[in-house]
Amino acid sequence: MRKFEKLKQGLDKCSAEIKVLIKGFAMNVEIIQRYNKDYFLENYYEWLKYRSKFRKHQKNVGIFLMFLGFILGMIFFFQYNSSSFIFPLVFFFGVGMIFNFYYTKHTWLKERFTSKQNDREIKICFDDNKMCSISEFGSSNLDWSFFTDAIKTEKGLFLLLGNGTSIYIQKSVLHENYMDEIIKHIKN
Repeated sequence: MRKFEKLKQGLDKCSAEIKVLIKGFAMNVEIIQRYNKDYFLENYYEWLKYRSKFRKHQKNVGIFLMFLGFILGMIFFFQYNSSSFIFPLVFFFGVGMIFNFYYTKHTWLKERFTSKQNDREIKICFDDNKMCSISEFGSSNLDWSFFTDAIKTEKGLFLLLGNGTSIYIQKSVLHENYMDEIIKHIKN
């Protein structure tokens, strides 16, 4: 625990500190990433915009299905003086999709806000061979070959692991030039 008390010194004013050391052409970057409400919200919205395949469209598809079910139901009812269970089913399927979109977002964020990680800091180091992370919960070393891809976003960088999970690093704690270097290491 004393390691982290020393780590917290100097971070009173801001939630992130960047320490960068370049030796020749070798990469040696250390950052402090703070996991807090702002981080998790940014992570979610950047994931939604850059990584999700269906979820980012789910709300619009739900609205379209509601509209389609309503309009076709009205046309069918007034044109043919008949009703069908299909149109309300399409309408309520659209309502369910919209509900699921917001419920999933709420659940994901609530899990992060109430986790032990919330309001904690993690030290992340990058060098030519690996990425390492150190927190009060433990440490890890990941070779660059462990990552499958990296996606640079407007506000940060996703480091993709092989199983669909990712590590998100905010641009506020890692300069864009170092993001490019990290991407090169992952893609090579």
